[in-house]
Amino acid sequence: MKRFLQLMSLWCLCACPGVSLADASQNNRMTSYSLAIPGSTIQTVAFSPDNRFLAAGHTKFKGGDHQYDFATSIAIWDLASRNWVADKIVDSTTLRYGSPRHRTIEPEFLNYTSDGKRLVVFQGGVIRILDSATLAEESHIDLDDVPLYANASESAVVRDLKVSPVENKVAVVIAGYPTKHSELLRIYDLITSRKTFERTIEAHVGLSVANMSFSPTGNKIAIVIRDGGLELFVMDLESSTMKAIKADAWSAAFVDDIQLVTVQAWSTWLNRGKLRFYNVNSGKLVREIGGTPAGIHHRVEISGDKKILLGYIGKHKSVWDYGMEVVNQRFRIWELPSARVVADSEDILPLSPVDEAPNFRLSSDGKTVVALWSGDADYESMRKRRGLSRTLTQELRVFEIKRPETFAESPIPKKN
Repeated sequence: MKRFLQLMSLWCLCACPGVSLADASQNNRMTSYSLAIPGSTIQTVAFSPDNRFLAAGHTKFKGGDHQYDFATSIAIWDLASRNWVADKIVDSTTLRYGSPRHRTIEPEFLNYTSDGKRLVVFQGGVIRILDSATLAEESHIDLDDVPLYANASESAVVRDLKVSPVENKVAVVIAGYPTKHSELLRIYDLITSRKTFERTIEAHVGLSVANMSFSPTGNKIAIVIRDGGLELFVMDLESSTMKAIKADAWSAAFVDDIQLVTVQAWSTWLNRGKLRFYNVNSGKLVREIGGTPAGIHHRVEISGDKKILLGYIGKHKSVWDYGMEVVNQRFRIWELPSARVVADSEDILPLSPVDEAPNFRLSSDGKTVVALWSGDADYESMRKRRGLSRTLTQELRVFEIKRPETFAESPIPKKN
């Protein structure tokens, strides 16, 4: 086992160039390349605050007849030199097939702290806090009082984790606890590992958190919940008050402490999703951005300086056997506050099955985007569909964007 882990770490650093030059592509405002770790599955990524590095949480498996070895690692990609510069195993062991522990071995919700000195990741049932330079674990936060994945069920599940943009604090959302019809929002201090805030949200049916976002000053949190429908809640951490906003939101991000931008889920029939901006104090819709053939839906991201906005504009179609099928996967970049279109991506490969969209990460400076697929992306079907001779494997797609040199200061037109 020890020799296996040593070989895996060496392979990742020495034999993984990551970039296939033949797979690079470009348009007038965007270039892209693929990024992979051979033999490993990347589950989560995060940009460093200085926009120099991309951290990636990945897992390698080696199966046997009755048990398997796994190693979960954090790797660091240098965006300028396009090289892996570090890789470190954070958890590894041998498990029997069917072990309840397999539910938490994969890394999730990777974040850098605002000063870039630490990485925070949920893995192994705990929140791990790593030194970003050495990748050594400094400390961890136990969630022992919460029966996560009890009896291998999803009665209590960590649905999202975000680090505050201004403080050494981390927010975690746990669905299905303390009852199956409730959700728990907790905030921990990353230095002391102590819990500093807790709030329970009740619902009529089981909860599924789609998205969580901190406001720029860190004093508010927006949570999108799929609760038989879609609900958007804004939690004021200073007053401990919560406000529900009537918005058909699937994903949301703060523009500033007063405004949220949201997108809807895909609608095969309406086909006209928009970016919608809401005042969090009044709950009113204040402006919209539309104008794409397949609508804007599923994902929204905003840069750290709040001047670059990303929305997913991929198209689906109705099919009898699965309900919906992905036709293409694309995103659009706008500048704020003018709402001027900066660029559209090319069709992104591979396509995920049914109605799944990629997860996106936008760098703080708005110059780099990563598209990340779940492990069930239909790579073989897409290889045949696109007539590609090479075998598609689990990978990231990295997009480099040429931002406009100047930004228009005119406000976004209301409800256009």
